[in-house]
Parts: sequence; structure tokens; C-alpha cells
Amino acid sequence: MKNFSLRMPHLFTDNAFQVAVTFLASGFLAGAFFNWLVCSPALEEFFFVPYSARQARFGWYVASGLTLAFGLAVGFLVSSHKIDFREKLGLTLTRSLLSFALVSLSVPLLRLATGDYGARLLGRYSLAFLMWWVFPPVTAAAMCVLTKSLRRLPAALLASAIFATGGSALAFPVMLFLFWLFDEPSQTVLDFAAWTLLYSSLSLSCGWWLLGRAGSGK
Repeated sequence: MKNFSLRMPHLFTDNAFQVAVTFLASGFLAGAFFNWLVCSPALEEFFFVPYSARQARFGWYVASGLTLAFGLAVGFLVSSHKIDFREKLGLTLTRSLLSFALVSLSVPLLRLATGDYGARLLGRYSLAFLMWWVFPPVTAAAMCVLTKSLRRLPAALLASAIFATGGSALAFPVMLFLFWLFDEPSQTVLDFAAWTLLYSSLSLSCGWWLLGRAGSGK
């Protein structure tokens, strides 16, 4: 983590705080959109095998990565009006596209690589639960590619894991509240909470990383 320039007081400058909120909001909206997309009755057969216990089709894996990638891209573009990351970090279009492709293609490529074993594993366990393990290292690698700092990958992995752990820890009291509020909440409501928390925490970790690499929130 040497030379990683983020200092906590910088997070409380006006611009840095707005950037953090922007990434948090973009992640939340991406998670909400993905949940709406896969829970839409009109698209159910596109994302899930009919008459199965929500066994995901290949389209589900494509949509999950693409939605997260677009959420991160929106957060980056909007927050760039407050802090010019492209100038401060010397970002290029090539690295930006590579980062976008890494996030958007990681899950479908993993599904293809694992074949039938991956399908059985994902069919046995919660899709949202497994994505808590898949997406953090992917977003960390994407941020290192974007900022041309692959040697700092261990620090990025640690940061992404910390934010993902925080999001998953928050999921427990949120689920308890939902069960208290609705008695028996639907799977759609539970998935909404899971996906918005996951995408928000990952998006916030990317914003945190960019702020740190930029040196300050000014």
C-alpha cells in the first residue's frame, strides 16, 4: 500500500464527499435496475430456466456484469464534473474500455470457464451470495487497469474486500428489518436489498480508490 495517497481527511472535502455519494447512488441505481430487470415477468424466461428453482441462463450472467459496469461508468462520468480524474490520473480511452470490458465480461466468462460445474454451483447457492465473492476482485482489477497501477493490486483487493464485507454485514440487519416490516417478504424484495447493497458497496470502493489515486478531493 506504499504511496497510496488517500488520507481520511480528504474524504470530508466537499468535492470528495459528493464524488463518494455519486458512486454510492450510481451503484444503488444499478443494483435496483438489475433486480427489476431479472424479476420482470416478461423477461423471466430469458434470464432463468422455466420451472426451475431460478436456475440462471447465460443472459443473467451477461446482464449482471454489464449492469455493474454501466453503474460504475455513470458514477465516474458524473463525478468527473467535480474532480477531473482523467486529467489527474492521466486516464486513456483504451484503459477505460479495458476496465469496462473486464467488469462486464468477467461473470459470463467465468460461467463459460466453469461449464456445468459452475452451473450446478450457482444453481445450488444464492446467486447474489456468490456474486459477493466474484465481483470484489474483478472491480479491484478493473480499477488498477484504469489507473495503470497493477502493482497496487493487493491494496485494491483489500479495499474492495473491506467495502464488500461492510456491505454484506449491513445486509443482515437490513434483512431482519424487512422480515419485521413485511413478516414474509417476497424474494424480489430480498433480492432488491441484496443487489443494491452489493452494487453500492462495490461502486463506493471504486470511488474511494479513484479519490486515493488522485491524491486529494480538492
